[in-house]
Amino acid sequence: MLFRHLSSATRLLKARPTCATALSRHFSTAPPAPPPPLPIRPPYSLTKEMAVGIQNATELFIHHGVGMQRLQDIAKESGDSKTLVHRWQRMMEAYLGTQVHVLSGVGYQPNESGLRE
Repeated sequence: MLFRHLSSATRLLKARPTCATALSRHFSTAPPAPPPPLPIRPPYSLTKEMAVGIQNATELFIHHGVGMQRLQDIAKESGDSKTLVHRWQRMMEAYLGTQVHVLSGVGYQPNESGLRE
């Protein structure tokens, strides 16, 4: 008797369509398109609190983030006075790159023009 119930259950499962095909047959329209992304605009003006927050975030990334890793890599290079200018430029790139990263989170463009705004 148990065998008869199992065989009828197996036939029933084989006859039923899978959930994906069952659902796709009942919906006649495609899902709606996602809304367009909102335009990102920088603030009209910076307040003192925003400037301090940007400064603190930049300091956080320089002390604990990728900026610190880049500065440590530069510091490991052995150099003399001939490589000073090159190392200084790379340190400034690390610092300005961190500032660009922070300012892009506020809404400024993630490039040199975002730093100048």
